[in-house]
Amino acid sequence: MGVGTYSELWVERYKSQGYINIDPVILGCLQKFHPVNWKELDWTSKAARSFLREAIDFGLGNQGLSIPIRGPHGQYALFTVNHACSDDEWEKIIQDGRRDFILIAHMFNKKALELEPDKSAEPAQSLSPRETETLTLLSLGYSRAQAANTMGISEHTCALMRKVHGTNWAQSTPF
Repeated sequence: MGVGTYSELWVERYKSQGYINIDPVILGCLQKFHPVNWKELDWTSKAARSFLREAIDFGLGNQGLSIPIRGPHGQYALFTVNHACSDDEWEKIIQDGRRDFILIAHMFNKKALELEPDKSAEPAQSLSPRETETLTLLSLGYSRAQAANTMGISEHTCALMRKVHGTNWAQSTPF
């Protein structure tokens, strides 16, 4: 489920291009608990820089603060506040509004979950020891290539394993 205010054009582009797999916001916030200023994320790859340029072309701002939200049954949500402004202006905005943004994020997520009251969590899947070890390496920050090399599997298999067994993507904002 995704709930948000990004334009339909951007959401469709995001989905059709599979940007969830390269989005530094998604990837950077998966292992975080506290709000994350986009300036703290890794935008160094060519794909990430291209992704950000395209997002800005679709009307997103160059600045962002994303708040990871964890819930029952493995729920993972991400609430993002986004704006186009200078670094100094953005620092003032997040300094002044951080507490309010966190409160709003949790209230927004609660309301989003109420939209599907009958939806129950998917039953947990049993993982093989090899799957568990591979996913553990990925969660520790190993790249797919590093995890695949360590486990003696292909990078494709490692990516597929993460996709199949990874976190449930119930998000408060669609990417």
